[in-house]
Amino acid sequence: MDKPSTSIATVNNKKIQAAVNNLNKLGIEQRNLSQKLNELEGDAAEHRLVIDALKEVNGERTCYRLVSGVLLQSTVNEILPELEQSLSMLRNTANQFRTKIKDKGQEMNELIKQNNLGPMIRAQNGARIEESIDEEKEKSDSKIDDLKKPSTSVLVE
Repeated sequence: MDKPSTSIATVNNKKIQAAVNNLNKLGIEQRNLSQKLNELEGDAAEHRLVIDALKEVNGERTCYRLVSGVLLQSTVNEILPELEQSLSMLRNTANQFRTKIKDKGQEMNELIKQNNLGPMIRAQNGARIEESIDEEKEKSDSKIDDLKKPSTSVLVE
């Protein structure tokens, strides 16, 4: 009798371990997507600041834009539409990342429900929740500070 119950426990243990491994993998993927989303949002905010600044400038003024390490010369009137198109693309890409992050979260929740991992996760993460909240607040504060810095990718003479 010990053999069947031991093998069932082993199978269940392996199933739970596989589910936990899959959950960890999904969590890593979700964090990577979130990091990329934060970069995109920072770039979009920088584009918005530059666009707003250039709208205040005479459209015929010479303007330089750094693209892939190459400094391009043109006028403000030529650069503004390019920046606005780039901003639009950044926002669209950010929205796609938000959707992917949400989908990963739903996939993780489904995996947790299917394998009844909720109690185990709460027990493991209970102490870490407060730490992660503090870390996220620090990251958020540093991002706000970064957004206040002036952009260096467009120079107007």
